[in-house]
Amino acid sequence: MFLCGNAAAQDGDADYSALTAENHPRLIFNDSSFDRLKAMLEDSEEGTVDRLHDHMMSVADSYGLDEEPLEFRLDASGKRLLPVSRKALSRIVSCAYAYRMTGEKAYLKHAERDLNAVCSFESWNPRHFLDVAEMAAGVAIGYDWLHDDLKKKTKARIVRVLDEYAMQAAGNKSHAWFYKRVGNWNQVCNSGLVCAALATYEHHPETARRIIEDAVTSNMKAVKGIYGPDGAYPEGPTYWGFGTLYQVLMLTVMEDCLGTDFGLSAAPGFLETGTFKTFSRGCTGKHFNFADNSSGCGANYPLWYFASETGNPSLLYDEVKLLGTEKYETPDHRGLMPLALRYAMGMPQSEIPEPSECTYAGRGKTPMFMCRTGWKKKDLYLGIKGGTDSYLHGHMDAGTFVFDAYGVRWAMDYNRQPYASVENGIKELGGRLADMEQNSLRWRLFRLNCRQHNTLTVNGADHDVEAFVPMTATFTSGERMGASFDLTDLFWGDVASAVRTAAIVDGGYLEVKDEVEAFGDAPVRLRWTMVTEAVPEVTQEGILLTKNGITMFLSTSGAKVDYRTWSSDPQDYDSVLKHLDAPNEGTYICGYEVEIPAGEAVPLVTTLKRK
Repeated sequence: MFLCGNAAAQDGDADYSALTAENHPRLIFNDSSFDRLKAMLEDSEEGTVDRLHDHMMSVADSYGLDEEPLEFRLDASGKRLLPVSRKALSRIVSCAYAYRMTGEKAYLKHAERDLNAVCSFESWNPRHFLDVAEMAAGVAIGYDWLHDDLKKKTKARIVRVLDEYAMQAAGNKSHAWFYKRVGNWNQVCNSGLVCAALATYEHHPETARRIIEDAVTSNMKAVKGIYGPDGAYPEGPTYWGFGTLYQVLMLTVMEDCLGTDFGLSAAPGFLETGTFKTFSRGCTGKHFNFADNSSGCGANYPLWYFASETGNPSLLYDEVKLLGTEKYETPDHRGLMPLALRYAMGMPQSEIPEPSECTYAGRGKTPMFMCRTGWKKKDLYLGIKGGTDSYLHGHMDAGTFVFDAYGVRWAMDYNRQPYASVENGIKELGGRLADMEQNSLRWRLFRLNCRQHNTLTVNGADHDVEAFVPMTATFTSGERMGASFDLTDLFWGDVASAVRTAAIVDGGYLEVKDEVEAFGDAPVRLRWTMVTEAVPEVTQEGILLTKNGITMFLSTSGAKVDYRTWSSDPQDYDSVLKHLDAPNEGTYICGYEVEIPAGEAVPLVTTLKRK
């Protein structure tokens, strides 16, 4: 931790006394920390700091110096300025960083041009406040780092626009509903506003203090609701990378400038969330991408904060492997890589140890369990979740799982389809993609329905999207690593009970046990599905799955089942939204159907083993 100037926290309270016109830079880095970074880079022994710096300079040279003008342009949905905000942040901050480290005027000139460009926009689109927040973060950091070298006219414009477009805009309740949100919007919007407030504090201290106080009050509720009790991020690993990145940015700038993060980092589960993120990356390098998440794993800059704050460098075990690749970037937020640098400066520069744990259980709004036989590519990995389908960014995927073995993801989840490509089409039909109600058109999208996830469908009905699926047991021995979830309430009272237990058994294969009991007055028709990129071949005994020259065999005991496959092409289904659905080439849906007789309880044990 460093404080602006000689300021110190007083009895745990914020100290604003160092936020003066003479005391820039102060966000993420100050003069002394920039100097210390330069000294570390001059050391002959290369380490993680050198590699992070090289990546940041590469971003500045290949992206930050882009000559394409920044213009006010909404995305295809007509809703978001966000792509422009993210481009501006990455260009401005990367060039500001490069200028601070090299003194080369080309970076300063380009950053100042971009700062003036975005500050000449008609607004930063406050009706979608994420756009404001990310733009404000980039402009605030650029202003702060380049403060002494920007033209007076440029600085005056930035101060006025950060106040008008960001801090004053946050006073409009119709735009600032994020204050009441328990999710990534709260984190991102408050973070951008706090950056603006701290960067320009000396010009309007009363407004800045109000912004910071409002941020702390609302964000404390959000952090407790998001991360408690075990650190699991209920919106999933991709949204963790978004919300937690800005959460860490906000805590960092508050701690640096005010001497306190107001106790936000002490909220239950927050410091444990680095473990969640580390476990969410499977052995194949793909995320457990439930809900609106992507399986792709890029850079995770916040992990450097958690490794530093918890004294656990093993959180970076996979991260430093990515750091060794050519493109250690998070494309939307490459400009915030200095956060990783800031904390890497205090971390070991040598080899990062392998994590000692192999299981992770997260409760809270989206209960989940993740486990692995080891941390190598060909080890086995299982992730399974419960929760509520209608939670933020949710799919009808309660009970779903992913499974890696021998370098292949055998049970997969589809990546999120870009929002802009479907929002207008749903709107034309009178719906909203963000509508999570039971009869929403949202659920007619192919990738969001329960039939296209690795879960159960009963009597052909959609899941009850308000039902909550709890995790009821966990197993953490080497012989059996997994968890049980009670799926009963998903099925509208059509079953007496439905409990799913998924586990890696004896370190060698996957077992999914579904104990389903029918009421006495009617049988139950059950569909068991698994989405895969492996080519399926249905036999009488089960399903052969082949990928990369490896064959696995899926079979079920407990009842006579009808093994089969279903089309993965949305155009083969009768849906009012199929004209909006993206194709799914190279994927297959396989599994089985079975009838559970009235009054009977059937334990269906499905295994996936190497053939």
